[in-house]
This record gives sequence, C-alpha cells and structure tokens, in this order.
Amino acid sequence: MHKVLGTFLLTINRLKMKTKKMLFWGVGAAVAALMSFVSCSSTEPEFKLNTTQAVIEVGEQITITAQGVTEAGAVVWAKEGTGFEITPNAGQTELTVIGEAVGGGTITATYKGKTLSCMITVVAPEIELPELPAPAAGHATVAIHIPAGTSCFGIVFKGTNDGWSTVPEVSFEAIEGYENWYSVDLTLGEGMDDAGTTYKYYGKACLLPEEGGVVDGNWTTQWKDGQISLLQDNENAVIGCGGENNKLGIISESVVYINVAQWQSVPCVPDEEYNISFKAPTCTPEGAQVYIIGSFVESAWNTAIPMVLNEEGNWTATVTGQATSEYKFRLTESSWDDQLQEYVVNVETEVGEWKDCANKSLGDNTEIFFDASNAEQYKWTSCEAPVE
Repeated sequence: MHKVLGTFLLTINRLKMKTKKMLFWGVGAAVAALMSFVSCSSTEPEFKLNTTQAVIEVGEQITITAQGVTEAGAVVWAKEGTGFEITPNAGQTELTVIGEAVGGGTITATYKGKTLSCMITVVAPEIELPELPAPAAGHATVAIHIPAGTSCFGIVFKGTNDGWSTVPEVSFEAIEGYENWYSVDLTLGEGMDDAGTTYKYYGKACLLPEEGGVVDGNWTTQWKDGQISLLQDNENAVIGCGGENNKLGIISESVVYINVAQWQSVPCVPDEEYNISFKAPTCTPEGAQVYIIGSFVESAWNTAIPMVLNEEGNWTATVTGQATSEYKFRLTESSWDDQLQEYVVNVETEVGEWKDCANKSLGDNTEIFFDASNAEQYKWTSCEAPVE
C-alpha cells in the first residue's frame, strides 16, 4: 500500500515539473515572437534637415544635409531667392549652398511627399574700413570696397555735378594699404530737393568699359541695384534717393563707406552665351511678339531683342552676357508700356498688388527657363488682373 502511494505522489510531482517547463517555454516563445514583431515593424527614420535657417557671407559656402533618407537620389531640392546658388551631391542627400551676393531666399527638400524648407540669408562679409581724413568744406569723400579683380580699366563716379554726362568724369583712386578699396573726392553742389530732403549730390559708381573709354548712356557697368550698402551709419548719406535704389545721395560734408557686392557687368570678365526659354503669361494676345531687354551685350538696356516662338510654345533667344547681367521681358519693342508684371504680397500687411517684375540676373546656369504661365502670379501690364 505504501509503495503504491509513493509511486502515485512521484508521478504527481513529475507532472507539476513538466507543466512548469511547458509554461516557461510558452512564455519564452511569446516574448521572442513579440521581439521579432517589434524588430520587423520598426518605424522608418524621420526625414528632416540638419538646419532650418542659415546665414552665410558672400563667397562662403555651407552644406545642408537631408537626414532619414533611405532611397538614393529620391530627394528633390529647389531654391527660390537671389544671391546664392545650390549644388546637390550625386545621392542628393547633401546640398552645397554658395553665397554669391547679398540677398536670400528659401531652399526646399521634398522626399516621399514631404517637403521641408530652410531659410537662407546672404550677407556682406565683415570688412575693415580704411581710416580717411575728414573732407574739406564743401566736399565729400566716397570710399568703396569692390569685388576683387573688377577694377579693370578704372572706376568713375557720375552724378548731378557733371549733369550725368559721360564727360567729365571723376575717377576713383586706390586707397594705399587696403585691398579692393577705392576713394573719390566730390565737390558738393548747392542742393537738390528729393521728396522733402535736400541733397547736395546724387550719383553712382561705374566701371570704365575699356582703357580711355567712357561709361555708356545705359549704365551697363554701374554698381548693381540692391547690391550696394553703407558700411556704417551715416546721417549725411543715403542709398536710394531720387526714386532709385542704386543712387547715392549726400546731404553734407562726410566720409561715406560703401560695399559694392556686384556690378551690373565687368568689362574684363569674359562674356558667355546664354540660351533663354520663356513661357509667356496665359493672357498673352494671339499674334503678339515677345521681347527680351537687359544689360547684356546685344541690348545694353537700349535694344529690345525679339524672341522666337518654338514648337513647345516657349519664346526663345540666345544672348551674350555675364552672370551679373540683368534682363526683363516685354511686349513692346521701344517702350516700357507693356512689360511682365508679378503679383507681390507685402509680408507685413499681407496685402498683394501687381508690380513690374524686378530685374532678373542671368546667373551661372547658361540654360535658362523662365515660367510665367501661372495666371495668379504673372501677367502683362495690358492684361486684366485675374479675379480673386
């Protein structure tokens, strides 16, 4: 009897141990399966840019990286703005941004339907100012810092004292001990009123086109609009008088320091051939002729070049110029009565209005395509504004 009871109890204990082992194995299998599921369903890396805003100097370059990209070549980069160029790498996960002139804009990166942006601001590099003596009574000194290698055949200052004529011209002289610095002494006039402010001199700096030459009447070698800036506060000097952003106005005796980030064109820099393709606004009248005009060689802001309509419906032209050369489109050959306009929204007031398009620069890409077919953004002066 005792032997039978012992055998029974031993059997019961073995069953308990077997049950515990089965339970342990079951829990272990469940944990392994869960870990396997988590591993297989891990989320894709987050698509993001290493920076959302960057400030660079003219002549400087930075790299923007698209992170979380798993497909080579799938990132689409784009830029909007002026003063900088972009170069994606072969895999398109990195982008080199090169500062070329004072300006700014936005870079976008699109990947798998998601678009991210980075704000770019291009500023003038910090420049050491030369120490210059105060000018004599009735005079002003204008000192300009210019891009290296652009002085070419000489720099002159033209303005109200010589009646804006091509001769005589007041020449800049190199400032000893300072690279790329030039200065000129100006004799101030009696005073000219402009919107309530009395200036004693209006003027602008220009490059001479050749040895012993004179500046042409269309100012194709002047300092570039929007690419000049005062390097220190000066209550006696203003850039932007007379209704033009490229004019310097002097109120009284002063030493004025200016940085010239770009010229409209540089005589000693070789010209390149640019192929331009333009998709005109949808409101372009049937049978109209589109013209391009600018600071490039064939036009010099004086001659409007007729463009040719190709089979794709784009207007084309080939011109010879420089990256800094500017251009505009219009429907009129000999006047500005009917030129390309764009709808511009004021950032502060959020109010939009139609304005004549600002001058466009040819840039470094010799194959240019300008699409103005968006009726909400572009039209000709003669077109009816789209209904909002």
